[in-house]
Amino acid sequence: MSQKKRLVFFGSPEFALPPLKTLYLGGYDIVGIYSQEPKKKLRGMKKIETPVHKWAVSQLLPVFTPSKLDETSLKEFKSLNPDIAVLFAYGKLIPPSWLDVPLFGFVNIHASLLPRWRGAAPVQRAIENNDKLTGITIMKMNEALDEGPIISSQKIDITNETTGKSLIDLISQDSCSLLFNSLKNYLSGKISPKPQDNSLSNYANKIDKEETKIDWMM
Repeated sequence: MSQKKRLVFFGSPEFALPPLKTLYLGGYDIVGIYSQEPKKKLRGMKKIETPVHKWAVSQLLPVFTPSKLDETSLKEFKSLNPDIAVLFAYGKLIPPSWLDVPLFGFVNIHASLLPRWRGAAPVQRAIENNDKLTGITIMKMNEALDEGPIISSQKIDITNETTGKSLIDLISQDSCSLLFNSLKNYLSGKISPKPQDNSLSNYANKIDKEETKIDWMM
């Protein structure tokens, strides 16, 4: 990149850190990091920051944890003057009014091969449905959920030993180089996002607590 791009990252859990660190070390100007607000946990109900929040503070990067993405937080976001926003497991829906603020829009790391599994739990639903193949999709976000045009993707095999934890960890690691190279080509105009085939989509519903119960009598 001839000039450092001003980048804002949206993410919360531990597995969102590898791609964030890759962008940070790769020369992007991280002008802001958005993460879920600290939650009361453990004994004493002390407020605990997300892993992304903690890392950002350790690097002296500005962190924003709005409880709502309202007009006040939108004004704050605009003041960062971002060229690009990257999202991975942030945990909140991005309002349409935010999407066009960055010059190059919002780019999302999605944990499946779109349009196969759209929605909240693509990793778990792929395993549950005995898919033999999943992957990572880098997509430009639009107003519809996980329906934005695809910038790039990478396949990952699902084996009999694959678990939800092992798969999301693999996606987290493999997304680093895919994201970095894809962003470079996207920002330079070498890649044009391609629309998804909506007829091939399925919705990956959020995992309900009832689904996690084990019937030991079976």
